Amino acid sequence: MAGARDKGEDPVLDEALDWLLAIENAPADQALRRARDAWIAESDENARAWRRAERTWQLTGALAGLREAPLDSTVPKPDPRQGPVAAAPAGQCPPPRRRAVPRWAAAVAAAIVVGFLLAAGHELLSRSAADHATGTAEIRDVALPDGSRLILDARSAVDVDFSGQERHIRLLAGAAFFDVRPDAARPFVVSAKDVHVTAVGTAFSVEIGPRWLSAAVAEGRVRLDRPGGASEIAAGEEVAVDRTSGSERRRQRAPGDVAGWRERRLVADNETIADVVARLADHHRGLILTLDGTLAEQRVTGIYDLSRPVEALGAVVRPYGGSVHRITPYLVFVGGR
Repeated sequence: MAGARDKGEDPVLDEALDWLLAIENAPADQALRRARDAWIAESDENARAWRRAERTWQLTGALAGLREAPLDSTVPKPDPRQGPVAAAPAGQCPPPRRRAVPRWAAAVAAAIVVGFLLAAGHELLSRSAADHATGTAEIRDVALPDGSRLILDARSAVDVDFSGQERHIRLLAGAAFFDVRPDAARPFVVSAKDVHVTAVGTAFSVEIGPRWLSAAVAEGRVRLDRPGGASEIAAGEEVAVDRTSGSERRRQRAPGDVAGWRERRLVADNETIADVVARLADHHRGLILTLDGTLAEQRVTGIYDLSRPVEALGAVVRPYGGSVHRITPYLVFVGGR
């Protein structure tokens, strides 16, 4: 059935959501509820899809008043006394939704608006304050005045300030990879918040993440200075600084995996799902909402395709019992089953 809501990849879940929306629009319509119950009773697949639809909206706090009682593992049976209304034919499309806006739509619309305003605000602010900036899913290769090379990840921004004494780049947001031309007389310094990474001739990346600020080296060696100390990072190493506590984490990083996003690869090494989702979100033209806090703290290791962020999201969460619900092409929920 055609409708205002874009369809996702699970047609049975789509049908369950259509029933949910119809009942939300007409909560007192008992005939509609009986038809819904008949559809649920048609198959275990329908019953599971209905429970998933309910759980998805419960996680958003949007199901208040939707049900008279919880739907448990006992599938409701159609009432034979109600005639043909209670026994909807198998495969029948849910009834057309009414034009009234359901209560949950306001919450979802608000989330979408806020998400897009934040993304748009970031891009406008970055572009106004930066010499170079990228938008969602955009990767840009920039030739610097000294012959060095800069590659910007999606939703990233830098300010470039070269002088006779120093080559200084300020990373304002996101991540960048630097292939530096040697010049001993002019150190190449990248500042990110209160962390400074210095190189003479090397190739390295710097990233401002939701929780960590990190630098990884593909070739050569750099020095990382931060409040409380300094570190040297050699090729094949990564140092990350916790943005809250200031603690430092060092680990090995294959040189070929440094800034894997240059080839549309997300390389995760014992990362939380929350951090991986944040990185995937930079490459998704829409809003990704993680609704399960416990799931978000699980850790994953793997290589994921940034050119297909929603599919990558499924590969990240499904081994941990998570599920991905693409409500529209621009709105994706991540939650438990």
